[in-house]
Amino acid sequence: MQVFLFSLYFPYAEVNETFIAEEMRCIATDASVKITLVPFKRKGEEKRILPEAIDIDAQIVERAERFSVGVIFSLFSRGAFWRFLVQSVLPILIHLRFPKKVLFARFIRALYIADYLVANYRSGRIDDNSVLYSYWLDEATAGFYLAERIEPHLRKCLKVSRAHRWDIIEPTGRLPFRKRAFSALDKVIVASEFGWHELLELYPELTPICEWQHLGVAEVCAARTGKVVEGRREFISCSTVVPVKRVKLIYENICAYAQSHPHLQVHWIHFGDGTLMEELRQAVKTPPFNLQVELPGMQPNATVRNYLATIEGAILVHLSLHEATPIAIQEAISASIPVLATDGGGIREAIDNTVGALLPLEVEETDFIAQADRIWSEYSLYAQAARRRFEADFQSAVNFAKFYTLLRQWRAEKLAAAVEK
Repeated sequence: MQVFLFSLYFPYAEVNETFIAEEMRCIATDASVKITLVPFKRKGEEKRILPEAIDIDAQIVERAERFSVGVIFSLFSRGAFWRFLVQSVLPILIHLRFPKKVLFARFIRALYIADYLVANYRSGRIDDNSVLYSYWLDEATAGFYLAERIEPHLRKCLKVSRAHRWDIIEPTGRLPFRKRAFSALDKVIVASEFGWHELLELYPELTPICEWQHLGVAEVCAARTGKVVEGRREFISCSTVVPVKRVKLIYENICAYAQSHPHLQVHWIHFGDGTLMEELRQAVKTPPFNLQVELPGMQPNATVRNYLATIEGAILVHLSLHEATPIAIQEAISASIPVLATDGGGIREAIDNTVGALLPLEVEETDFIAQADRIWSEYSLYAQAARRRFEADFQSAVNFAKFYTLLRQWRAEKLAAAVEK
């Protein structure tokens, strides 16, 4: 089975879309699947190391890097450009709003993907048996739609897209041909049950082709029984430092915990960086006397996983307003680390009060303190329950094997249906 996977950066970035790496690692051992990664752009000189079985096609990256004023003028001769103006830009102007610059950038990516598909289909590199797979429910799907308009035979290929969170709730005005692009898809796979409900509420027309399935992570370390270091309490968090993640709120609650337990040494480390990092650094300058804070910034995933594997008696804290099922949480429970999280989005699919604590979005400091103490009072019980949750729902090898089995099934069904016609 030949699969063309369309990403934004991966593998040309060390941090962006890192979760694709685990899918590639798992599927590289399956000799019946041939993966070609087709990214759109690169981040400097960064490049992730991939299994030898995975191919990279940088045609679109190289074309995007040659973008110029001349390219803009050449668009005027393209029917797809005028269709974009009428179908995606004009409705925004009619409502007396000005389209965002990102809409035009995303149209360019969609057009480049369409041209890539048409050229490779006509050359024979892509055929009717190929699977076209977008990692995001974004403008890549518009590329599938435009490609079918240019080369109708591409309708025979199976077209699949994952959906996560931002690509579900992103306003239509920021994505070209948003609803029309859905018509080109055979399946949409959402990363959480919550996201599945959210997507169908916004776009009920996707109901017949929409399913949900967790991604999963590799085991961080062998299962542990869990133990707490006497006189010490460890908190970990891992996310971008942006408004929705509420990292400063994590600090404030951990401060309250330290102040309520002056006899304990409390340690908090946060892995991640973002637009609010400087504000966070200012906030942590005067912690309680018994609280040690570490902000190492963005770190390679291997560094974070090694920390999770070696730290004893820790709780992962995640107070985001909304999520799918964060990789950080999945990796923590893999390492037998209980999680204290707010009930935003798909978090409850991984966390409840048996594997940690699920707090309301408007978390009270007293509740945070009480729930942390509850977990530490029977830490081994919660650590082992967290590991069992990982084994039941979030093992990447199991989940990705299921996904690629479904791809084969869907491709066979589409081919059979075409023969019947």
